[in-house]
Amino acid sequence: MSKTDFEEARESEKTYHAHLYETEEILKPGSWLSQPIPAVMESLELVIAGNPNPAVLDLGCGSGRNAIPIAMRLQEAGAGRLIGTDLLEEAVSKLTENARKYGVEKEVEAFQCDAEKADYEPDSYDYVVACGCLEHVSSEDALRAVIGRLQQATASGGIHCLSMNTGISETAAATGEELDAKIELNLSEDEACRLLSDVYADWTLLREERNDVAIEEEKYEEKTEFRARS
Repeated sequence: MSKTDFEEARESEKTYHAHLYETEEILKPGSWLSQPIPAVMESLELVIAGNPNPAVLDLGCGSGRNAIPIAMRLQEAGAGRLIGTDLLEEAVSKLTENARKYGVEKEVEAFQCDAEKADYEPDSYDYVVACGCLEHVSSEDALRAVIGRLQQATASGGIHCLSMNTGISETAAATGEELDAKIELNLSEDEACRLLSDVYADWTLLREERNDVAIEEEKYEEKTEFRARS
């Protein structure tokens, strides 16, 4: 992808998500923000079983679809904490607002940063969540670098829960016309699996799922349907 194409895709995604976080409430019916990803919460239970006070990093936290339910569970379990990071100022602001709304402001800290540029303290996190954000980096090399830094930031015995959209296509909802999918890193399912298998070669795989994703979006001037494998 050229620099111009990347910048165009990045701006398109930023505009779409900023509007989404402003208009759609998390944990309410009506959008894909209505509930956390089941695998995220199920893996959290494995973490809590070994440590009731874990440190959690949610990369690409958005407005808190996963972060808020995680923080609520941490509050129940003990004295865990969650750090949420996102590229968008709107997302960080909304996560902070939602933390207050759901009574977990003591458990949640939110920071604005670019995943490609962020550094983390070594051995700092017991659980790392990165869902729907890794496809927004600039290249395969950047993806490898991001995951490498996340691995270094993970404490011994820590768990990663990743969900990445692959093979992304977008069509006009009214006509079915295929559009030029504006996404920063659109790997095929096989390409993504090979890359992840390589960078996690020394890790133990606890679970693997492959799902079809279909979401109606208002990303351009007309309604579209987003399709991918996750």
